[in-house]
Amino acid sequence: MIMRIEVLVAALMLAVATSSIILQVFFRYFLRMPFSWPEELSMFLLNWITFLGASILLKRNGHIRVSFLVDNLPHRVRGIVTICLNLLMSLALTVMVLYGIGFFQIHNVSRTVALHIPRGYFSLPLILASLSMVSFLLQSMRDQVLALKNGNP
Repeated sequence: MIMRIEVLVAALMLAVATSSIILQVFFRYFLRMPFSWPEELSMFLLNWITFLGASILLKRNGHIRVSFLVDNLPHRVRGIVTICLNLLMSLALTVMVLYGIGFFQIHNVSRTVALHIPRGYFSLPLILASLSMVSFLLQSMRDQVLALKNGNP
């Protein structure tokens, strides 16, 4: 359910970013009346799209990886290695959440020039997508541990 929401939000943000850039090009080059906000909006939305995309790809197992070694391990060992890798990813994402919160606090005191939104909001996608990924990885690890206990690969 959460992944569907992430996909929908990312698609909507991509449509808004694309539309604002097209609008900016039209007004700047054809009407000679450029706006000041489309670049800021596009950067803000690109942040969101990037981290939502990372979360979506993690849940779909779509990130690029070299799995030759792991694929050739016995099933039980492969399960244990997968749990360890998921644990390492969870720890790295937890560090990203903590640093993201720090960035949010530091940058939230100033506002952007054109949109007048707090600069800390640029850190929110990092925090929220990382939390979503940690949640997914913890559920995945739980399922993998239960599968190993039950003798399933």
